[in-house]
Amino acid sequence: GRAQALNPEEQGILKELQSVRAASRDVQKAKVKDLLFRWHPDKNPSCQEKATCLFQFVQKQRELVLGL
Repeated sequence: GRAQALNPEEQGILKELQSVRAASRDVQKAKVKDLLFRWHPDKNPSCQEKATCLFQFVQKQRELVLGL
């Protein structure tokens, strides 16, 4: 696993994913879609590298947290 601490954005993403853990699949998927949209590199031209990392973080965590 990753030993380094999560940055604030990653913590926020994790909190948001965990907040819909008990929700319906539709709600979970909507949340994931929202996060992926928010952190899509094309949507964040000023910080594409960071956005790419967070985009990938969302994709990894959606599986770990929600099994999506």
